[in-house]
Amino acid sequence: MVTNAAACDIIDPNHPSAERISALERVSAFLVKRRFVLLAVFVALAVAGVILSGFVVKNKDMKKYLPADSDTKIGFELMGEVFPEDDETSDLRVMYKGLSDGEKTEMLTRLSEIDGVASVAYDGTERYNRDGYTLYRITVDGSAASKIAAAVYKTAVKISDGREVYFAGDVYLHNIPILPPWVMLLAIGIVTTVLLIMCDSFAAPFLFIAGILVAIAINTGSNIIFGEISAITDSIASILQLALSMDYSIMLMERYRQERAKTDDKNAALKNAITASLPAISGSAQTTVVGLLTLVFMRFTVGRDIGLVLAKGVLISMLCVFCVLPALINIFDKLIIKTRKKAPEFKTDGYASFIYKAKVPLSCVFAAVFVAACFLQGNQKITYTGSELDHISTVFGNENDIVLVYKNEYANALAPLQAEIEKDDGVIVVLSCENTMEKPLRYDEVRAKCASAGIRIDIDDSLIKLVYYRNANPTETHMLTAGDFVSFVLRATENIPALEGYAASVRDRLNILSRLSTPEAVNKNYTSGEMAEILGVEPDRLVLLYAYARRDEMSPLELTDAVLGGSALIRAAAGSELIDSITVLDRYMKAVDGGEALSFDGMSEIFDGTGVTKTLTEAIYALCGSETDAVENTLSLKALLSYLTDDFSSDAALSGFISEEMKQMLASGAEALGSAEALLKKEEYSRALIRTTYPEEGSDTFAFVARTREILSDFDDKEVYLVGNSTYAEEMNAGFKGEYTLIAVLTMA
Repeated sequence: MVTNAAACDIIDPNHPSAERISALERVSAFLVKRRFVLLAVFVALAVAGVILSGFVVKNKDMKKYLPADSDTKIGFELMGEVFPEDDETSDLRVMYKGLSDGEKTEMLTRLSEIDGVASVAYDGTERYNRDGYTLYRITVDGSAASKIAAAVYKTAVKISDGREVYFAGDVYLHNIPILPPWVMLLAIGIVTTVLLIMCDSFAAPFLFIAGILVAIAINTGSNIIFGEISAITDSIASILQLALSMDYSIMLMERYRQERAKTDDKNAALKNAITASLPAISGSAQTTVVGLLTLVFMRFTVGRDIGLVLAKGVLISMLCVFCVLPALINIFDKLIIKTRKKAPEFKTDGYASFIYKAKVPLSCVFAAVFVAACFLQGNQKITYTGSELDHISTVFGNENDIVLVYKNEYANALAPLQAEIEKDDGVIVVLSCENTMEKPLRYDEVRAKCASAGIRIDIDDSLIKLVYYRNANPTETHMLTAGDFVSFVLRATENIPALEGYAASVRDRLNILSRLSTPEAVNKNYTSGEMAEILGVEPDRLVLLYAYARRDEMSPLELTDAVLGGSALIRAAAGSELIDSITVLDRYMKAVDGGEALSFDGMSEIFDGTGVTKTLTEAIYALCGSETDAVENTLSLKALLSYLTDDFSSDAALSGFISEEMKQMLASGAEALGSAEALLKKEEYSRALIRTTYPEEGSDTFAFVARTREILSDFDDKEVYLVGNSTYAEEMNAGFKGEYTLIAVLTMA
């Protein structure tokens, strides 16, 4: 083989190649002469890199890397400015398998007591217990990126005590590595094993690994110049740097082996090896760097992040090959020689002969495979959100939120569109001021809306209907006949708990009145015995009364006239208690006989002095009106809760229908509604929370996002943005194929 020195003798000294070889020799001489200084410098840089790497921010929010004109990115940035309180809390879901009832309570207590936990949502319903699994929804008092959230997650893992447990939510995704550390260790182990088998020295692979680890440490620390890098870049950069640049060390070592076989001077061999291999290694590095830098042209700027970090890493690896490995080779030269072994040799004569003879058909096969690969490469599944890590959704179903952010001036126009979005089969609810708090609701829509909005309001539809009726009729105008009034009171006191207290004191009297609730009944003649049974009094008293009146039969109206307008003897026979009852009975029967419909004021005069008070009478009228009259008015949830907690609760006639417990529940609901309103509406912008059962990404999700965008298409050029993990994934999915093609073309060019 012609040495580099001999080559210079053969080539004309004035030829450019001679100058190039001379320059390479000078560089090689410098690298060999200053090898220990360079080793010290690069080791120091590696130590600094390890230290600095802890200060490099690893960003896990991939939405930051969307194109500048992305609606999702603009929407997220706007939402972050307008609703900064979103960063004050974060979500962590914990699912256990096989907990007993006692353990469920114990885990609820232990999770609630973790420092930094704002609240833990759990109850005994199917929403939190399903198929042997138990779910706890934790609200953390800090953003997912905060130290508080990290501490909460670590503690939640620790207190699981070996139980089968699964995690999900923002806190979980932020606090787990995209690639666990053991992956890097496994990669180094595999590479080392392969090198130990293939190299002709047992010592060489460890020198390669040492050199590449120095390069990786320097590259990792030097990322500080970018301020922050993506978590994906941080996870894959070291492994890819190892894979992309390991061959540089192998090339230099192989050349050194060849040169060392020619001379006993290891420094001369090292200098010649560097001179010979530097053009090939630097050329290979340049090609790799240029290929990586094409990622800078991606619209999704995570490509720029990955490209710059890896391109820098390849350059650093190349520098380490010439500035670190020569010193290591020089130091461990004897060990390299001492640990020499026979490397595997593969005979390729037959293979080469076959390739040459079958070059035409093999070229056709290759072309066919290439074309097929071009068509098939778009079929691989690509995920963008980490939803594949959410095992909890497979048990308890998906609960995926997409947010609509908009300027307040478009609120009224967007309200019907939100209602249209809510009709989608995969939408649980659309929470917004217009669609939740301020949307007019019929009384039979209230419970469903409260349930979907997460507001507890344990009031049955009949009471809600009464509230609506009273709101529409603050002054009672309903009219009832006396007979209908009594019949309704008896029926209502059996079905409405709030009236049970009234019923106990007046039921007997009302039962008597119910037997005399028609004109025919009050004008029909009865014997003293029949009358005694109707009035519920002792027969002897009526026998005497009938005798003094000189009648064998009398109608109830004639009886009351005889007692109230009769002689002192008759009144004495009746007795004061019966006279009091007959006074009310007389007023009632005359009203029944007249058949006139009365207002609650007129009806209360009939029952004056009884347990059926004026307040109760007004309540009965309102109840009857709510049941018999059409209740067509509408109220927003906000107006309803305000009316219930203020006007209705202080309504003298109807406040008895609202228990103290119910009043507290309504006050809590009103407070929750106020808090929700503050989270949904600001001075200039509002947002609507679209809660769906769709996964964060997938064909069904992307189709829903497309349908929603179509519904909102009239606002494409306005400040209306649809944002969420699903819209981010949908944008990435729609643009990635084009990005892939662009990078492939640029790389080939």
